[in-house]
Formats: sequence, C-alpha cells, structure tokens
Amino acid sequence: MTSGAKNTTDVQSENAHRLAKAAARQPPAKGRAADSAAEGGAGRGLVTMADNSSNRAVRRQQRRNAADRAQTLIREICGDLPVAKRIVKCGRIPTGQGNPKVAKIGGRAYMSGLQTCSNVWCCVACSYKIRVKRAAEIAVAVRRHLDNGGGVLHIVVTMPHRAGEALADLWSILSDCWAHVTSGGGWKTFRERYEVLGYIRAAEVTHAWSSGWHPHCHVLLFVGAPMSPCENEEAFYSLRAAIRHRWCNRMADKHDRTMSEEFGIRVDPVKADDADGSGRYLTKVGYELAMTNTKVGRDEGHRTPFAIAHDAAETGDMADINLFREWVQASHRKRSISWSNGLREALGLGPERSDEELATEDPDGETVAEIDRNLWRAIADRRDSARAKFLAAFEHEDPETAVAQALQVLHGLGINAVIREASPYPFIGLDHPPPITTMRRNHHVEHQTH
Repeated sequence: MTSGAKNTTDVQSENAHRLAKAAARQPPAKGRAADSAAEGGAGRGLVTMADNSSNRAVRRQQRRNAADRAQTLIREICGDLPVAKRIVKCGRIPTGQGNPKVAKIGGRAYMSGLQTCSNVWCCVACSYKIRVKRAAEIAVAVRRHLDNGGGVLHIVVTMPHRAGEALADLWSILSDCWAHVTSGGGWKTFRERYEVLGYIRAAEVTHAWSSGWHPHCHVLLFVGAPMSPCENEEAFYSLRAAIRHRWCNRMADKHDRTMSEEFGIRVDPVKADDADGSGRYLTKVGYELAMTNTKVGRDEGHRTPFAIAHDAAETGDMADINLFREWVQASHRKRSISWSNGLREALGLGPERSDEELATEDPDGETVAEIDRNLWRAIADRRDSARAKFLAAFEHEDPETAVAQALQVLHGLGINAVIREASPYPFIGLDHPPPITTMRRNHHVEHQTH
C-alpha cells in the first residue's frame, strides 16, 4: 500500500472493493462457527496467549493490534452508510489545521488532536473512552447510596427472540416494555412501596447464529433499604415478583411473546464491595478489545458486536460483515446508558456529560512528538495494525530511543519518514511526500489494479 492519504470517497470506493473481495473468498465461516466452542465461539478471548506466558507488554500489544484491525474494518465496511460518516474520520483526520501529536501518560502513548465520532456502539476507541468514564461514575453512585443506608439491586430483563429477526424490531420491543414497567400508576405505587430513588439502565446486545440478535437490559435499581434473600427477604421477593409481572405481561399483551417469569428476569443484590464491579459490568462492552481477560460472550455461541467486527477483520467472512452493518444502522441514536430523572441530583452528582464530551476529552499527558498530518493518514489508513505498532514504539522510557524505534517501525512498514525538527519535541513527517493530487491519483490506480 502506498503511503499517500485517502479521502472519504476513496474509502467508500474501497469499501465496495472489500465487500466484493470478501464475497468472492470462501474462508472458514468463523461467524457461523462461533456456536461451537471448538471453533472459538463464546468464551474465547479476543487474544489468546499460551498459559505459561506472563509477558504483559506482549499481551497488551496484541490487544492493541486486534483493536486496530477491527477499527479499520469497521471504518471500511461502513463508509457508505450515512449514519457512519463520522466513524470514517474518527482517529484519522486532525482537528482544525494543525497536526496530531503523540502524548504519554503513565507510560502509555496515545494520539491527540484527532477528530472523534463519540459513537459508543460502533467505534472501538470512542466506546472504550466513554465507557471507562461512565463505569467510574456508576461506581461512585452505587457506593454513595450504599453508604447512605440504601440498597441497590442488579436486574437483567430479557426477551424471547429467534434467528432472522431484525435487530431494530427487537430493540423497539425491548424499549417499549421497559418504558411500560417504569410508567403509569403501577410504577408510582411500586416506587412508593419500595422507596425507589431511581435507576441506571444499560442496553446490551449479543448475537448467536442459532438464535439471532439478543438485546437485553441491565438495570441498577436504587431502593430505600438493602434487600436480598437473606436480608429483608419478604421485600426482596415481593419486588422481584412485581417487576417480573409487569415485564412479562407487557411482552405478552402487546407483543405476543410469551416468556417465563421464572427465567426471563434476574434480580441480584449489589453488595458494598461490588460497587466498582457493578460500574464495569454495566459498561463492559467497551472493554472487550482492551482488557486482558474479557471474553467474547458470556454464553456459549454468543458474540458482542465488537467481537463480530474482530472476527470479520481476521477472516473477511461476509456474514459477519453484514451483521455488523446491520448493527451500525440499528444502534444509531440509541442510548447505551441512561439515568432516571432526579437520580443524579438525589445522589449529589453533577449534570451528566454527553458522549461527545467524554470522547473528545484527552488525558492530561505530556506531548512527546508531533506527526505531520499526511504521515498520520498514511499510517491510519493501513490494515496491518500500523497505528498500534507506531504508538507502542513511543512507550520506551528513553525519548530518543522511542523516536528511533517509531521511525524503524515506519520503515519496516514501507513508510519513509524523517525527523524534520527536534524542538521542543520531534516533528516527524514523510520523506519527500508527493503532492496531494499525485497521491490520490496513485491510490486510485492501485485500487483499480486490485
């Protein structure tokens, strides 16, 4: 691949090429085979290391590489979708007229000065940044309420589904049923009886080839007093029965979907030492491509959307590509985490920050290098984890060695880069970059010859 930059039209054109190429190939259908643990289905980590490996740096880099490949695939296969136009620019295009910079904090290198899409559902980078901050905030809320003598219950509500059903339709049913549970006179009575302060709701979606899309909700319900099968037992079972009854009745009466009140809904008490874990659990989707021990799915055969993107990046499986495109469109404008009215104020928390604010907020790190915008495009447009490898080089403790390693990585990728300035920090750019028009023409010729 050339080191030239590609515009949005190029990416969209390349998307069609990739789809055609994937359709022509006949690789092992890792998407469909995910129902089998033997083929690496649910329970398979996104990155697998030998049991005797203790090299944390290697594991971290493998996770970065996997995330980078998945992010590149997401950008390429969704470039023609109007709802995904911001994803195409995310992490590739500098903000304003300046150049992006490499910064470090706590020994970790990251890029700053780049546009973000703030798509918590479909962007690996933005999802992680947003959900990490949401998780920390949820943990504060849970700890604060428990310290004040209240109780918190973790409720999981699910629904019947089958293979072939459209995700958008299933999601609408899920939203309608929860809206019914938390509205009307019945909800008012429920709140008064159990002294409900409010709730935090998080949506989650997985997919299995045997049963299709599986949207469900995780809810933290903040009540007046601790409840569990061992503590305030009568109130606990009464509350659980009331929630199950309202949920299942709506599912059956309006949507003609019969479900078991015994197995369709789960209610568990949250203990004080689980506060941090609750925040991470409700936001766990964003951790998949960044945390060491996270699994692709909790139940055998189920994969989250990011796991589908990861598999598609590794195999080119057209079935997985189409699944993720459906996911991008169905998740558009859906909220991942929502707080009930008045809960934040009751817990003494400030106004909720938007996903965009959280995604665009860079850590307060130290700038260690400036990267020419054309060079960065040459790095970011590649499919071989170039971004991840480039950033990893800057994590060497010695600044001069880090820059030398970064240049070596680029040269190994066939990108000729040089240090043009060294004050106040290195400025790295392409070595004799061709004019933009030439780069685009060369890319077009290269694309036509694939």
